[in-house]
Amino acid sequence: MGAFDAIVEIDHQLFFYLNGLHKPWMDGVMETFSNKLFWIPLYAWVYYLIYKKYNKGAFVILLCAIGLIFFSDQTANVFKVLVQRYRPTHNPSFGHLVHTVNDYKGGTYGFFSSHASNAFALMMFVLLLIKPTTAKFKLILISYACLTSYSRIYLGVHYPADIIVGAVCGIGLGFLFYNFTKVLLEKWNIKFQS
Repeated sequence: MGAFDAIVEIDHQLFFYLNGLHKPWMDGVMETFSNKLFWIPLYAWVYYLIYKKYNKGAFVILLCAIGLIFFSDQTANVFKVLVQRYRPTHNPSFGHLVHTVNDYKGGTYGFFSSHASNAFALMMFVLLLIKPTTAKFKLILISYACLTSYSRIYLGVHYPADIIVGAVCGIGLGFLFYNFTKVLLEKWNIKFQS
């Protein structure tokens, strides 16, 4: 077995361990964490904090955040088409063994996770914008990204590697868009507070 095959095997084993940590009461909870609409109150609170700090620059930041999520999401979709790695639920060898919730199986391909990429991109973008941040605020944003990401494994539609690559990609994009936003605000003479 080559190194790549060994990594894939570890990824599969870790997936089945994490996907197998299911309880009936957790099914609905994880389905909720995976739903982007559930996090709207968090998004609204974050926007309020950004508005308090940046005032008229908050709308520009909102547009940049929307651009960030769009770019992150589409990057993940391009990789799904290029790589064509079956989601666990669509894997012909063991898809029938995967724990799902309400028979949700997602699209055919899953590498890499757009949920993880989007969540970690937003987390990084906001943490860089709102400095200094309290430990509680950091914990809330990190928990949001981690819960969203783990819910995808729990629901059976992503391997851990899909999540890890998505998170790394998201963090990188969040950092890039933060710097782009900083340049944009300074160019438009909007006070930037780092």
